[in-house]
Amino acid sequence: MTLKVISSHFIVTMQSKVPNVIKLLYKSSPTIVEPARVEKMHDLANIRQLEHAYDEFILANQHSLTLYELIDYVLDIRDAITIRRYQLERYYSSKNII
Repeated sequence: MTLKVISSHFIVTMQSKVPNVIKLLYKSSPTIVEPARVEKMHDLANIRQLEHAYDEFILANQHSLTLYELIDYVLDIRDAITIRRYQLERYYSSKNII
């Protein structure tokens, strides 16, 4: 199935299905994770890998994400991942686990 984007208005009306739209537009997109699910993640290595994948994806697709008005959604996910990574690093360092 292919998605033909006529205008950025099409993307705006599809906000409830943004993860599906991102997957259709960008085959190389990282795993789309809702920010609420990020807070439940505890594997620091996985979070670091996911954060790196989002950083690379944003750098590579920044202009088209902005054009299709998807940049805020992706940045919110990346920010939630970054915040969770810092929380876990602080927690593990206070327990001398790292």
